[in-house]
Amino acid sequence: MFLLDTNVISEVRKGDRCDARVAAWYADTRESDLFISVIVAGEIRKGVERLRPRDPRQAEALNAGCGRSIGRMPIAFFRSTPGWPMSGAACAGHP
Repeated sequence: MFLLDTNVISEVRKGDRCDARVAAWYADTRESDLFISVIVAGEIRKGVERLRPRDPRQAEALNAGCGRSIGRMPIAFFRSTPGWPMSGAACAGHP
């Protein structure tokens, strides 16, 4: 199991500009082994909302991955501080 940080998600999203070593690792890793924390989901949500005023189309494209997964990575909901579960719930359309 790999619990990915925001920087890995950002790197993979670069597509052809992604670091070759990261792209190779990502391609060779089983989907069932990739997870992100609710904290990372909250960071992604924050980025989407900061982008929305400047580029609504790109914000919606990023928002489409919000919810139960980001790309092919399920969100691992861990119990932590009482405020953090709200980060996962903040994804539009996902109570």
